[in-house]
Amino acid sequence: MGQEIKVSVVVPVYNAQAFLEQCLDSILGQTLEEIEIICVDDGSADESGDILEEYRKRDSRVAVYHQKNQYAGVARNLGLRYAKGKYVIFWDSDDFFEKEALELLYKKAEEDQADICICGARKYNQETGMVYPAGEYLVKKRIPARMPFNKNDMGKYLFNFCSNVPWNKLFLRRFVQEHELEFQPLRQANDVYFTMMALFLAKRMTVVPEELICYRTLNSDSLSGRVSDTKYCTVDAFRAAKKKLESFPEFTDEFRQSFANKTIGPLLITLRRQGDIKGYAELYSYYKETVLKEFNLWGQREDFFNSQQDYEDLRRMQECDYQEFLLYQAQSYEKRLKQERGKFRAMERKQKEKGKKDKKQEEKLKKRIEELENSTSYRLGRVVTYVPGMMKRLVKKPTAGTSSKERGE
Repeated sequence: MGQEIKVSVVVPVYNAQAFLEQCLDSILGQTLEEIEIICVDDGSADESGDILEEYRKRDSRVAVYHQKNQYAGVARNLGLRYAKGKYVIFWDSDDFFEKEALELLYKKAEEDQADICICGARKYNQETGMVYPAGEYLVKKRIPARMPFNKNDMGKYLFNFCSNVPWNKLFLRRFVQEHELEFQPLRQANDVYFTMMALFLAKRMTVVPEELICYRTLNSDSLSGRVSDTKYCTVDAFRAAKKKLESFPEFTDEFRQSFANKTIGPLLITLRRQGDIKGYAELYSYYKETVLKEFNLWGQREDFFNSQQDYEDLRRMQECDYQEFLLYQAQSYEKRLKQERGKFRAMERKQKEKGKKDKKQEEKLKKRIEELENSTSYRLGRVVTYVPGMMKRLVKKPTAGTSSKERGE
């Protein structure tokens, strides 16, 4: 490759044969052609390695490295070590991308001489084929009007205007090298340290507001998708970031507040992802006894939190045991389910009156309902609710001689 490499695209790959070709085709089809694609096969047990080798033979911009399974963080670090581009981006092997994504990110980064350029993203539902907005990856209302910007412009929202994922961020490679940023060797949440340190250290950040990334969702919040053996990864990741950030005198109270707020969503998501009562109870106890105090979340007033729901969840956690908290969450989900079902019925009535269907809105509401119904917290909460109710019914079991009609049979 004789020409200057503008962007190195690092792609960790693990058992991604079902989606890998779509991913690679969308990278090779980018309008920015001066790129290299560094694929790291993380010990895949399927045909991913062979697919990568085929693409390497087909296009000289593709480089392939193989390692034993050490998870995405280690694979990204290996790819970064071989990167030669002025900028580097870390894309996932099951996602796909708008064809002008790299060109828009590169041009904006060059224009603003930025250390980091961040873009919006959408979610792609693998089961329905629907694409829908995902505002959590770039919270546009929190972006400063002036570009470029840095942590001093963000204050208490430094860690809350975008997510910790690396795949919607283009990094100046020299910036990454100068600060010796690396991903953690964790099975989950290995991007927390890298991204939070980058946001804190960057002198110039900028934004492309367009949604350039399609993040594939595979119903990961369902019971069948739970992984309880990684439940401490999230805490470990934030703990490492906090320790490093606290070594900087400029890590002031407003940044500490931003950090604390950032931990809430991932902590609660990890709790929800526990697939059984035992794992849920263990992690809940760990949060109450250690984590909430360590991350400065215990006893905070409502105005400390960015979200009223976060405040309510944390308040309940401090007051309740795990069963009571599960019931609270199940009831909250039940309430939201009723609201979404009500919206769906109202939409159906409106469509019937007009004689016209809005398939996009219909799928959107169906997806929300499905996500709520498949939530682990909702299902586990139903279990916790069901057992005491069943015991009450057994205690009230009718005595001998009661007719089946009286029993309602």
